[in-house]
Amino acid sequence: MPEPVETKKLIARLYGLRSNSSFSLLSKIGFDCAGAVSVTDPAEPIRKNAFYKLEGHPLNEKELHKHLEDLPKRPLFVGVDGVRVSLAGVQDKAALALIDGKLSIPLPDVPTTHILKPPIRGLDGSVENEYLCMTLAKKAGLKTANVELANAGDINYLLIERFDRHFESDSKIKRIHQEDFCQALGVVSTKKYEADGGPGLIECFDLLNQVTYPGMDRLELGKRVIFNYLIGNADCHAKNFSVIHFDDQTIALSPTYDVMCTAIYSHATTKMAMSIGGQADMNSVKTDNWNKLLSRINLRMPAFKTMSEQMIKSIENALPEILEEIQEKGHMNKIVQAIADTTEKRCTDFSRTLARLSHL
Repeated sequence: MPEPVETKKLIARLYGLRSNSSFSLLSKIGFDCAGAVSVTDPAEPIRKNAFYKLEGHPLNEKELHKHLEDLPKRPLFVGVDGVRVSLAGVQDKAALALIDGKLSIPLPDVPTTHILKPPIRGLDGSVENEYLCMTLAKKAGLKTANVELANAGDINYLLIERFDRHFESDSKIKRIHQEDFCQALGVVSTKKYEADGGPGLIECFDLLNQVTYPGMDRLELGKRVIFNYLIGNADCHAKNFSVIHFDDQTIALSPTYDVMCTAIYSHATTKMAMSIGGQADMNSVKTDNWNKLLSRINLRMPAFKTMSEQMIKSIENALPEILEEIQEKGHMNKIVQAIADTTEKRCTDFSRTLARLSHL
């Protein structure tokens, strides 16, 4: 469910609803929610299909451009050919189905396969920012959602493959259940930040004690904490982590998603969504803060230093290659270069911090 109240009010008006409560809105747009959840009107027949046949109306570039242009007025593409999609967050976004290699408006009872993120208003280069950071995360060895940088006319967008969907074939799709960490911990989305009473890193690591392979996923989460710190991502809150529930009863940490460098924006806060060892300012984390965090999550210093050094090396090796790719795509700009410069500096500074970290 979109978080901004104004967005909820707009959706309610578009559907002629008297209330913009979550239940009222979900009765109209809840068919294709995150994970395997589907909310429909009680009068509608219950769909018991495990797999859905991918069918829909393919969009040409002009049509897609128009839909993206209208997105602020039609959140989530509501009212477009019966679209009934619900996505969380504050950013304008939409979801479509990739059918036979073409982005398509799915039929009303067909799940979406991809999420589209156009530029964020007031945040220059947000599409290139997220693409660079997500691609860097994958090349640095993190389990990461697949992304593609594309455009419809003069509108750039990020195309993200949904990891809460399973393809039986090119023509059949199945939902996979997921929960973000707020949902899994029973915390309302309005408290997704630690400072607002939401989960901190300790609670996130503790939650992973309940997954099928806790040791493996806790190490993965540790790498993500390091990565987000190195790229300067202060907005890594509890709703940006999820667990997936597979059909074989396996529960695992989901791939990385919603990763951006916030450090390059002068108007963005340096206060991290989740503090590191009691320090929330990402430019003020000291050796003592890392020591405190490691002691609370039972991660030994030698392992942490090895993980960090490997992450720094992977990032430094991957950056030139990604920058060259972005240049070839024609998307190189000052934001991309600023991210690269900021990340390189943070890697250099953290290397010095690692040298000072004492053994526990």
